[in-house]
Amino acid sequence: MLHIAKDADKLEMVAMNQVKYIHFTPGATQQGLGTEKLNSCTAVIVASPTGAILGHFSPRPENTPAEAAVGDTHIQAKMDQMLTLFKQHIQDFPKDRSTGLIAYTIYKGAVALPS
Repeated sequence: MLHIAKDADKLEMVAMNQVKYIHFTPGATQQGLGTEKLNSCTAVIVASPTGAILGHFSPRPENTPAEAAVGDTHIQAKMDQMLTLFKQHIQDFPKDRSTGLIAYTIYKGAVALPS
């Protein structure tokens, strides 16, 4: 279904290491956010009937050493971007009508790339 909505230009696509917000406006061309090719990445979603924020994060920035601190710092910076957008659009996320979700890869019982 993602490719159908994407091909019809109904989705604002979120690439790796991006964070985007959308306000659901009746009659708007783009009606949602989407991402693809997660592989070992993490997707973080905050959604309500009136808006959504989607982040697609790699375990660490490209061309960096495979050290846990680098990955932790990278994810924290991306989550800070999510929080900034959430605060900017707080009116679209009432406590009683909003949901958050984190999707990540588990391989052989552990986080696929913990760093």
